[in-house]
Amino acid sequence: MKMKSYGKLLAALFACMAVVAVLLVQSCAAIADDGYFMVNGEKYATEEDIKEITKPDSSVVKDGATIEVYGKVKLPLIIREGTDPKYPDFTWVLSHDNVVVEGKTADAAVYCPVDVNSQDLGGMGGLQSTVHVEGDGVTFKNVAILPNYNSYYSDGYANKTVEVWGASFTMEGCTIEVNDLGDGRKTENGGALFFNGAKENITVTDSTFKDCYVVFCDADPAGVITISGNTFDSPQGDTYFIGNNTWANPPSDKMGPVYVENNIFKNLPADYKKVVYHRMEGTFYLKGNKIESSQGSDKLLDRVSFGRLYGAYQPEGGKDCASGGRGIIMLEEGGAKYKITAKLDNEEYVNVETLIKENDPNAKPVAPKLDEIPANVETIAPKVISVDITTATEDDKAAAREKTADMINAEGVTPSDIEFDQNGQAALSEKIIASAAVSAVKLAELPDGTTVEPEDIAPLPITDATVSAGNVAAIAFELKGEVLKAALVKDVKVMKVMSAEMGEFFTLAAVPEDFTDKHFAIQAADENKVLSAESPIVPEGTYKLVLFIEDNGDFDLCKDEAGRVVDPVAIVSTTAPTPKPQPHGSSSSGCSAAGWGALVLLAAMPLFRKKR
Repeated sequence: MKMKSYGKLLAALFACMAVVAVLLVQSCAAIADDGYFMVNGEKYATEEDIKEITKPDSSVVKDGATIEVYGKVKLPLIIREGTDPKYPDFTWVLSHDNVVVEGKTADAAVYCPVDVNSQDLGGMGGLQSTVHVEGDGVTFKNVAILPNYNSYYSDGYANKTVEVWGASFTMEGCTIEVNDLGDGRKTENGGALFFNGAKENITVTDSTFKDCYVVFCDADPAGVITISGNTFDSPQGDTYFIGNNTWANPPSDKMGPVYVENNIFKNLPADYKKVVYHRMEGTFYLKGNKIESSQGSDKLLDRVSFGRLYGAYQPEGGKDCASGGRGIIMLEEGGAKYKITAKLDNEEYVNVETLIKENDPNAKPVAPKLDEIPANVETIAPKVISVDITTATEDDKAAAREKTADMINAEGVTPSDIEFDQNGQAALSEKIIASAAVSAVKLAELPDGTTVEPEDIAPLPITDATVSAGNVAAIAFELKGEVLKAALVKDVKVMKVMSAEMGEFFTLAAVPEDFTDKHFAIQAADENKVLSAESPIVPEGTYKLVLFIEDNGDFDLCKDEAGRVVDPVAIVSTTAPTPKPQPHGSSSSGCSAAGWGALVLLAAMPLFRKKR
């Protein structure tokens, strides 16, 4: 009887244990399913699975892969083999090229749930970035990225949330904000989107930065940076929303053009003047931005400022790279356009504001007259799309933009890239021309570091010409000499925009034998002969710029229709490179993204650099 009773008891016990085991498995599954990655249709949910995605030598993530994010993914700390287990190296290093990280659920997020400075981890105190991007062409879409909590700082200060070393980075529809881990732990701020080198073109759109800022450290002077359609909410104390800095050795103090367009800046203190904080040589372009729900002025004109470069390898007190017109903020607001520069007054930066009167290039499309014309060249007065600038409604302009963009049919050029000059003629925006000029400079093999600044661009009306199939169209613009942006004919640079990221310069034609595809010539307004390369250009004089484009040739964007030539063209001038800096030292790892952080951490921080 006793044996039977024990048998029943054991059976019941085993049954209970089985139920508990099932519950535990279900509980673990629920925890694992809280957030996970999907790559190539395979799910990565456990801690070890997630490490296979987030380690720099991942065999799962390949060049061109898409990493889908479902729910809130907990990023485990990773310690490399052969290193001290008390010192974790990173949470996520993305080292492959052309990878897309895309949130697939409304709550898609990545974060580290532990204190990266806990005693269990040896109190290392230096793990800053949640995501460290080493690969080129990486895109983050529709995902929240939360900063690491670090009790090394008594207030839980967060430094770099996303640190980008790779070129051509894109962020779209993302969020960076405070990380509320619970249990009394919460980061003081949202950290930063930190570009370490900001190489080539960088685009940040439709994202939200709360208690977080964007900084370009050692930005590539030849690159184009676009910050558009974002919301910046609540600045970190006196830290800027958008700024620049250098931690290079020797210091890098020049940046490429930065476009800050159609953003919203919210909850600013009354005396806050660092929506843009400019500390380098180069230009910020601000257009279509708004200030909301803030104290004090709602004019961006009152909310931008300049400062000295701080950080490693700087002279005591910081280095002045902005005053004397080296740092420029071009700002459009309230229907007016301003150029803002800085002067030093008793070591304090003072904004110098100049109201800009728009130069009207008055480029009139005409049919050129040439003394000698090859048999296959036709002189044509091209048509342009235009609106009556005095009576056109916004709907009229939108329709004209749509029509023009469709006519151009160039990759990456959208209706928003079409603008109207003071005569109502449609032309490409300075921004899209500056972007295309990067490739034109490279193709022309101009010296490394040569740039085309937007203030040195004269967009010409977009033309549409009809020509006999296969012939060369010769079209012309009558304009003032100042629009040619050169002292001599040989120095004039005329660029054809092929796409949003591709342009090519025309070649000067000084004799009729050169009246061939992809050439240009310059004439005095009242003469039929073309000017020689050494001819001077008088700014007040009137000239004709003649373009030669072959039907269905390389410069014809309307290749699917014989006998039609479409031309988005601009006149540009180039800026010669400054002396090339020496190779960088340890750069920014371990330093504050804002430029005033803990230098003492330099020695503790491992540095990952992709071999290229």
